[in-house]
Amino acid sequence: MSRFLTFILIVISTISVHAQNASLTNAILYYNDGNLVKAKEEIDKAAVNEKTISIPKTWFYKGVIYKDVYEISAAEGQTENVSALNKSTEAFQKVFTFEKVSSEFTEKSTDELDEIWRISINRGVKLYQTEKYIESITDFERAQRIKSADTTAYVYALYAANELDSTTLLQKYASKLLDLNYTSESVYYIEIGDLMNRSLLDSALVTSNTALGKYPQDVALKTQQTELLVKLNKGQEAIENLKALSAKNPKDVQLLLNIGSQYSNLNDEVHAETYYKKVIALDSTNYIANFNMSAYSVNRALVTVDKILAFDNEKHKTNRSYFPNPETDPLRIALRKELETAKKFANKAKVSNASEQKNVTAVLENVTSMEERFLK
Repeated sequence: MSRFLTFILIVISTISVHAQNASLTNAILYYNDGNLVKAKEEIDKAAVNEKTISIPKTWFYKGVIYKDVYEISAAEGQTENVSALNKSTEAFQKVFTFEKVSSEFTEKSTDELDEIWRISINRGVKLYQTEKYIESITDFERAQRIKSADTTAYVYALYAANELDSTTLLQKYASKLLDLNYTSESVYYIEIGDLMNRSLLDSALVTSNTALGKYPQDVALKTQQTELLVKLNKGQEAIENLKALSAKNPKDVQLLLNIGSQYSNLNDEVHAETYYKKVIALDSTNYIANFNMSAYSVNRALVTVDKILAFDNEKHKTNRSYFPNPETDPLRIALRKELETAKKFANKAKVSNASEQKNVTAVLENVTSMEERFLK
């Protein structure tokens, strides 16, 4: 009796195997007959069946069936079945998981994936050209998954991310391109910007130096490095960069302002004034240049005031009736000159908001106070 039961179990097991393989066989037969609806139904069953789920053949046929589903939707002018193309890609890639040694289905899948890569690139470019940037990125990223070492899809995706102004995507693609030894001015610029945003300033400077070594004439990279040098408190180096940029465009007011500002940060008022005067020669009412020039004059006036107080105190020690003549006292003459200069620049500064007006008013009030105290 026990042997009879064993025989029954073996028969049942054999029948079960045939039933489980039937879905894969049926899928292939339906596919060969051109019945994609039925082929899709059967291959979906085979792809979850425990007996066929790990067979490379299952995933190869799921790939070709879903690829045909996509291609028919595209050829008939319907809404393209992008989901089918994604499933086809995933299926072909699973072949490599189950067929460890390159053989029939890995070789066929490689050819099919090459075709999907071309479809993805071409479709992504068309979407980009019609300003459907998010959709184009979907196709470019599919192409990236197929050929992760090819730079083409990353470059196109970088362009689309730039149109979307997506910092996250720009950094993602730029970083990958650098890993693949693909360089360009824009890729370096994005990568350096990412490092700066993450406060990795030393690494950013290393990358920036490499970038400018390859593209020494690139203005955007030079400008970016200047900003980086400022963050690193390398003011003198920043100035040299700015001067190089200014030499190419001597009438660029912003560059001249930046040079003046950097000299100011280094407490080098003489050189700062030189560049602010260049700004004023090009833009006579520029707020920043005029305000800073007036502030420098006020600061010098304050130094002169200290000298006046010290001199007057010494005079009073020996002559209580001493009273200076503002018209002849050399220190007061120097003070008047500085205050006149401060007023001139402050009054020329074109203010555009309340904060700027407050700054100019403060300068003029300081000037008036010193005039009333020492010059009248």
